[in-house]
Amino acid sequence: MVTVSLANNSVAQFISVTVIFLVVLAVTYFTTRWIGSYQKKQISCGNIKIVESLRLSGNKILEVVNVGDKYFLIAVCKDTVTTIGEINGDELVLTDNTKTGETFGNVFSRFKIVHKDKTEKEETDEEET
Repeated sequence: MVTVSLANNSVAQFISVTVIFLVVLAVTYFTTRWIGSYQKKQISCGNIKIVESLRLSGNKILEVVNVGDKYFLIAVCKDTVTTIGEINGDELVLTDNTKTGETFGNVFSRFKIVHKDKTEKEETDEEET
Protein backbone atom coordinates (compact mmCIF):
# COMPACT_ATOMS: atom_id res chain seq x y z
CA MET A 1 0.00 0.00 0.00
CA VAL A 2 2.77 2.41 0.92
CA THR A 3 4.82 1.58 -2.20
CA VAL A 4 1.84 2.21 -4.48
CA SER A 5 1.31 5.61 -2.86
CA LEU A 6 5.00 6.49 -3.31
CA ALA A 7 4.93 5.36 -6.94
CA ASN A 8 1.83 7.46 -7.64
CA ASN A 9 3.45 10.43 -5.93
CA SER A 10 6.61 10.05 -8.05
CA VAL A 11 4.61 9.81 -11.27
CA ALA A 12 2.57 12.87 -10.31
CA GLN A 13 5.74 14.82 -9.54
CA PHE A 14 7.30 13.78 -12.86
CA ILE A 15 4.20 14.81 -14.81
CA SER A 16 3.93 18.15 -13.01
CA VAL A 17 7.63 18.95 -13.57
CA THR A 18 7.29 18.00 -17.25
CA VAL A 19 4.23 20.24 -17.67
CA ILE A 20 5.98 23.14 -15.93
CA PHE A 21 9.03 22.65 -18.17
CA LEU A 22 6.88 22.68 -21.31
CA VAL A 23 5.08 25.84 -20.17
CA VAL A 24 8.39 27.61 -19.47
CA LEU A 25 9.72 26.45 -22.83
CA ALA A 26 6.64 27.79 -24.65
CA VAL A 27 6.79 31.13 -22.83
CA THR A 28 10.48 31.45 -23.68
CA TYR A 29 9.85 30.65 -27.35
CA PHE A 30 7.04 33.17 -27.78
CA THR A 31 8.88 35.87 -25.82
CA THR A 32 11.95 35.44 -28.02
CA ARG A 33 9.82 35.66 -31.17
CA TRP A 34 8.08 38.79 -29.88
CA ILE A 35 11.34 40.52 -28.95
CA GLY A 36 12.86 39.61 -32.32
CA SER A 37 9.94 41.05 -34.27
CA TYR A 38 9.95 44.19 -32.10
CA GLN A 39 13.67 44.75 -32.69
CA LYS A 40 13.27 44.12 -36.41
CA LYS A 41 10.60 46.83 -36.58
CA GLN A 42 12.81 49.24 -34.65
CA ILE A 43 15.80 48.63 -36.93
CA SER A 44 13.93 48.86 -40.22
CA CYS A 45 12.18 52.19 -39.63
CA GLY A 46 15.18 54.49 -39.32
CA ASN A 47 17.58 56.48 -41.45
CA ILE A 48 20.62 54.44 -40.42
CA LYS A 49 21.18 51.08 -42.06
CA ILE A 50 24.10 48.65 -41.81
CA VAL A 51 24.88 47.76 -45.41
CA GLU A 52 27.65 45.26 -44.77
CA SER A 53 29.82 44.09 -41.89
CA LEU A 54 33.06 42.16 -41.65
CA ARG A 55 34.23 40.57 -38.41
CA LEU A 56 37.97 41.04 -37.99
CA SER A 57 38.23 39.28 -34.63
CA GLY A 58 36.04 38.40 -31.70
CA ASN A 59 35.23 41.99 -30.77
CA LYS A 60 36.36 44.02 -33.81
CA ILE A 61 34.02 44.63 -36.75
CA LEU A 62 34.23 46.82 -39.85
CA GLU A 63 30.84 48.09 -41.00
CA VAL A 64 29.62 50.04 -44.00
CA VAL A 65 26.77 52.21 -42.73
CA ASN A 66 24.23 54.13 -44.80
CA VAL A 67 23.10 57.38 -43.18
CA GLY A 68 20.63 59.19 -45.41
CA ASP A 69 22.35 59.30 -48.79
CA LYS A 70 25.93 58.96 -47.48
CA TYR A 71 27.98 55.86 -46.73
CA PHE A 72 30.55 55.59 -43.95
CA LEU A 73 33.09 52.94 -42.98
CA ILE A 74 33.23 52.53 -39.23
CA ALA A 75 35.23 50.32 -36.90
CA VAL A 76 33.28 48.84 -34.00
CA CYS A 77 35.37 47.56 -31.10
CA LYS A 78 34.55 46.42 -27.61
CA ASP A 79 34.42 49.91 -26.09
CA THR A 80 34.65 52.29 -29.07
CA VAL A 81 33.14 53.13 -32.44
CA THR A 82 35.50 54.94 -34.81
CA THR A 83 34.63 56.56 -38.14
CA ILE A 84 37.29 55.54 -40.65
CA GLY A 85 35.95 57.61 -43.52
CA GLU A 86 33.19 58.40 -45.98
CA ILE A 87 32.69 56.16 -49.00
CA ASN A 88 31.34 57.26 -52.36
CA GLY A 89 28.05 55.39 -52.79
CA ASP A 90 28.65 54.98 -56.54
CA GLU A 91 31.75 52.86 -55.86
CA LEU A 92 29.92 50.34 -53.68
CA VAL A 93 28.70 47.05 -55.08
CA LEU A 94 25.43 46.47 -53.26
CA THR A 95 24.09 42.92 -53.18
CA ASP A 96 20.43 42.07 -52.80
CA ASN A 97 19.99 39.90 -49.69
CA THR A 98 16.28 39.33 -50.06
CA LYS A 99 14.66 36.02 -49.30
CA THR A 100 14.35 33.63 -52.22
CA GLY A 101 11.00 32.25 -51.11
CA GLU A 102 12.47 28.77 -51.13
CA THR A 103 11.63 26.61 -48.14
CA PHE A 104 14.18 24.84 -46.01
CA GLY A 105 12.68 21.51 -47.07
CA ASN A 106 13.44 22.20 -50.74
CA VAL A 107 17.04 23.18 -50.02
CA PHE A 108 17.51 20.18 -47.74
CA SER A 109 16.08 17.75 -50.31
CA ARG A 110 18.50 19.07 -52.94
CA PHE A 111 21.36 18.63 -50.48
CA LYS A 112 20.25 15.05 -49.75
CA ILE A 113 20.18 14.23 -53.47
CA VAL A 114 23.67 15.66 -54.04
CA HIS A 115 25.01 13.91 -50.95
CA LYS A 116 23.36 10.62 -51.95
CA ASP A 117 24.84 10.81 -55.47
CA LYS A 118 28.27 11.56 -54.02
CA THR A 119 28.03 8.64 -51.58
CA GLU A 120 26.93 6.24 -54.34
CA LYS A 121 29.82 7.38 -56.53
CA GLU A 122 32.31 6.78 -53.72
CA GLU A 123 30.87 3.30 -53.14
CA THR A 124 31.16 2.38 -56.83
CA ASP A 125 34.72 3.70 -56.89
CA GLU A 126 35.58 1.50 -53.89
CA GLU A 127 34.01 -1.56 -55.54
CA GLU A 128 36.06 -1.04 -58.70
CA THR A 129 39.35 -1.04 -56.77
